[in-house]
Amino acid sequence: MQSRGYRMMLALVGGFLLIWITLSVMLAPTSRATVRAAANAPLANTPRDVVINEVAWMGTTASASDEWIELYNTTATTLTLDGWQITSNDGMTIELSGEIAPQGFYLIERTNDETVADIPANLTTGFGYGLSNDGEILTLTNTADEVIDTANAGGGDWPAGDNDTKATMERVDPTLDDTPENWATNDGVTINGRDADGNAIIGTPKARNSV
Repeated sequence: MQSRGYRMMLALVGGFLLIWITLSVMLAPTSRATVRAAANAPLANTPRDVVINEVAWMGTTASASDEWIELYNTTATTLTLDGWQITSNDGMTIELSGEIAPQGFYLIERTNDETVADIPANLTTGFGYGLSNDGEILTLTNTADEVIDTANAGGGDWPAGDNDTKATMERVDPTLDDTPENWATNDGVTINGRDADGNAIIGTPKARNSV
């Protein structure tokens, strides 16, 4: 028969073990995947669930620095973008947050919400040194660092957009791969929004692309 002292010793050992396990869990490093799990959003996202849908790499008539990027949710589910990133091959990193509605748009404006003055941004943030007019590669990743979409993945010049007219680069079909043929320049007829000086934006922020 076990003595009372022996049973007390086992209880103490068990208590210390429980405390150790609890502290180990609490102090474990927080990964981007943990952020997504805590938000009760799915970790597994397939390519093109969200796409880079439009890029104003040339800025606006008001300012060449007034660049913006639009994302589009191709799914029928609201997706949480907390912990997602857009990165460029020249070192730019944009940390995303918030949600994107089913078949909805997510507008990222550089620096402040005056870039597209009459349409509220989902996110305002710095774009590092800005989007190069000579082209760069944009990559959208989720919290598991999985590549969800790209823009201009082949590198080199942007496949569309016009710096002289400030017409944006628009995705032709959001369900298809990022290829040069799947980008086109806004047609100048189907447009939306005003820039910081009240000029019409030759693009379609938060609206169906002209192409």
